[in-house]
Amino acid sequence: MGQPKATLKAVTQLTSSRGWAYIVEVMEKEIVGAAMSMANNPAMSVEEMHFRRGSIWTAKQLLELPSKLQLHLESEIALEASDLGDAMASPDIFNSPPRLGEGVENG
Repeated sequence: MGQPKATLKAVTQLTSSRGWAYIVEVMEKEIVGAAMSMANNPAMSVEEMHFRRGSIWTAKQLLELPSKLQLHLESEIALEASDLGDAMASPDIFNSPPRLGEGVENG
């Protein structure tokens, strides 16, 4: 996927762009249109109703995708920072040589 920080920056730029605002506007109109067509057509077949419901669900998922991606990327960045912090805080005791006076017991 690439670097999470760079990807997060790209997704954030996308959501703040005029192009994304236009997509949101169009998709919201499409969602309302699909819902209204269901309400205004009582003779609609079950298959047509399922199709309309599916298209509404899909459109809403598209609109929510950037925020879901942002949450995922922020979590990934936090995990990487945590892993890096853990690695820095706890030395690798199995691969580092013993220090003078450590691990040697005279008995």
